[in-house]
Amino acid sequence: MTGVFQNLIVLSIACVLFISNARPQQELSPSSPRAGNVDPFAAALRFEAGPVVDVIPGSMAVIVIDPAWNLKLSGSPSVRLDDGRTLIATLRSLVVRPSRVAPAWIGDPGEWSTTDIVQSVAGPDEVAFTADVLALELPADGIGQGVWIDGERIGLNWLKSSPMLAALSQRQGLEWPAMLTQAQREDVNLMNLLAPLSRSPMTRWRYRLLTDGLAPSPEARTARVQFDDPVLEALAEQQESAWRHGLAKIKEVGPIAPHADVAMQITRSLTQIVEITDDDRVQRLPCWNDHAPTINQLLSDLVASSLKPEEAAKRARGFGELSPRLIAWVVDDAASLHPVARVALPRIGAMNLSDRSTTLSAQIVDRSGRGGSPGNDLRVLPSRHGNFVSDLLPAPGTDLTAAPTMVLDAGLFKAQAQIQGAPISVSPPGLLMSGFLREWRQEDLIRESPQPRTQPGITATLSFRSATQGDDSPDSPSGWVLLCERQASILGRTSGAESFTLVWGPRQAESTITITREGDAGNTAARSVTDAAGNWFVEVLLPRRAVDEDGLAQIGVVWSSGDGVRASWPRSMLPQDASPGRALLNLGSW
Repeated sequence: MTGVFQNLIVLSIACVLFISNARPQQELSPSSPRAGNVDPFAAALRFEAGPVVDVIPGSMAVIVIDPAWNLKLSGSPSVRLDDGRTLIATLRSLVVRPSRVAPAWIGDPGEWSTTDIVQSVAGPDEVAFTADVLALELPADGIGQGVWIDGERIGLNWLKSSPMLAALSQRQGLEWPAMLTQAQREDVNLMNLLAPLSRSPMTRWRYRLLTDGLAPSPEARTARVQFDDPVLEALAEQQESAWRHGLAKIKEVGPIAPHADVAMQITRSLTQIVEITDDDRVQRLPCWNDHAPTINQLLSDLVASSLKPEEAAKRARGFGELSPRLIAWVVDDAASLHPVARVALPRIGAMNLSDRSTTLSAQIVDRSGRGGSPGNDLRVLPSRHGNFVSDLLPAPGTDLTAAPTMVLDAGLFKAQAQIQGAPISVSPPGLLMSGFLREWRQEDLIRESPQPRTQPGITATLSFRSATQGDDSPDSPSGWVLLCERQASILGRTSGAESFTLVWGPRQAESTITITREGDAGNTAARSVTDAAGNWFVEVLLPRRAVDEDGLAQIGVVWSSGDGVRASWPRSMLPQDASPGRALLNLGSW
């Protein structure tokens, strides 16, 4: 069960099912009867002391049962409103399993279902989260009342229904624009990254905010992706209604002088798409703040009946301030090699997540602060855009062995990324490449210090063997051998066509060899072997042209599961990256 999957489910449940209206909260005890194997979720999931649940008049409400309530519920529990009316109620178990496909850039949405109440939870590889839920059919005229479940009163925060919001929007001229542009809608890669949002009742609200603005109109409701399970559909609609209600609340306020429209600012923050330009290619990525506590607090402020719209808008205005404004990460430590200085020239990614364009400068400094390039790479980086800084030569005197850092300066905002400045010396018995890194995930990249995730079970070793006798042509063996291993005991078996790809040479003139489990027909420089235990080994002979006359080689390696999971060395890749970063290796010191 991946950390990405855990975080997404925790975020979803914590942000939506239990909205705090400035009330004290208590944590679900990991030792409670239903916590079982879901301790990672129990540690972050919070229930309210004296619960208040957001509901919509005339619809099905879904209430998660806190084990601490000690309710003696049966299959047909007795449920009534404050006025004594009995409600139709169904008790179900909410079950979330990890998706069978690879986790997406925005995280694994999980596979959601409801079942009859179960007394035990399956193993952690089968079920990631479970909770008992009560589905209630609420009357349209119950506004203001609470509900009694087995003698326990649950407060209800009655939200405006979609028809009510549609009428309000028409009366006050409130707009609900879709946040995706036409170009973004036509970007297949982007829409594939966004698609998982629609598969979870906890995240469909954001998908609708992107595609139809979460508009309360009947047309938008009929066009949405719906769940076959009525409880899951009610859960998704309950989620959407909370956000729709909260956004409508601050839409009524309008701009707060001297600030722009707060509702639009918040909506942009929740649906931010960054366009990263690489020459004539554009890579579009969702890049929004998914930090559970801040999302939870934002929604709490928006729907709190105790907060006036003006106060809710003022609190919401600070939401976007909590995210980094400028992000920098290392794409490639040795994208090219300076022909005279013979030093690696790195490639650094930069994203401007702020609301304004900025002028970006870059320089390389060492640990002592020496450095700074006399020819700083100046460029204008528009709002919510990304670009790359390449071919920046360190200033004379910069100590490339002393943790050199690329510093990006955008005036009010600064970011930095540590690079591998000096060549990596390869000495006997060889270089162990144990730090394979998975593709970047949004939550790992969009932070002040981006940190990729490692991929256990994948290693590679570069070592020297006696050079094969033969000609001195560029394609003849150099004597250097890359041995890649994929461990079955850690990764199991995959249904996809796995592969290893070795990349060498400068980024603009790279060469590659790709090997699958079936091998590379006709390529005598590579060999593929799978042992009885299922471990897979790939052996690649580096050609002479991969190593220059000074014994320097620019090397990168990518492993692909074949079903959507990639890991690379020495740097992590973005979802749409075709080529990995590479390290500058000094093979002449062997």
